[in-house]
Amino acid sequence: MTLRFSLASIFLTVGLCSAQTPSEFKALQTKVDSLGLELKTLEKILTFRGLDIEQSRKQVARQDSVFQLSTVGTPILGDAKAPVTVVLFTDLQCPYCAQMAPVLKAMQEQSPKTLKISFRNFPLVSIHDKSMNAHQAAWAAGKQGKFWEYFFKVTPMFRGLSDSTLLSVAMDLKLDTAKFNADRHSDASRLAVEADMKLGEEVGVQGTPSLFLNGKATRNPAEIKAAIDLAEAKK
Repeated sequence: MTLRFSLASIFLTVGLCSAQTPSEFKALQTKVDSLGLELKTLEKILTFRGLDIEQSRKQVARQDSVFQLSTVGTPILGDAKAPVTVVLFTDLQCPYCAQMAPVLKAMQEQSPKTLKISFRNFPLVSIHDKSMNAHQAAWAAGKQGKFWEYFFKVTPMFRGLSDSTLLSVAMDLKLDTAKFNADRHSDASRLAVEADMKLGEEVGVQGTPSLFLNGKATRNPAEIKAAIDLAEAKK
């Protein structure tokens, strides 16, 4: 990465047309060169400390981006026509996701016509050995119209997602267990989860829970509340 700036190119970029004497031009170029040297030194320090500069730049760019995240075909909590959309990438074995779930549920219940939650699977399979099975089970519950009921029952159980627990929750919800077992062990369930994981990687998801408010990444539920208030004020 080149951090040296050309003063002439800066002038052209910002459209500065005022005359500069040679001495003024040289002084300004010296300042720009000094700034470039400082930035280059900073880059070396950050790299020395193990920070991937290019990867960090891409991550910041993603955070500032607004993504077109379709909610079609995803489990949706709330009115499909609600003006505020939160896309949730979550991991059913993640303790932080377990804390976020009731917060989002309460916000949606308080503004049922304004906020909708779209669910996306993002099991962190490298560190959570039972997460994939849990996500496939939730997908199977969704095939019987009980996705969110299953999700909110399983989420607090993140520490004990055994196969028997997943089946027990299905039985509590009076699901057809034969169909449930067939669906959760199917290729279709695995492919559905993997498709969400791929999408998450494409939009820069690196951990869970990851929230996208109307397409823009956010970590702050207060921003969601502000969007809800703004939408309701416009009604």
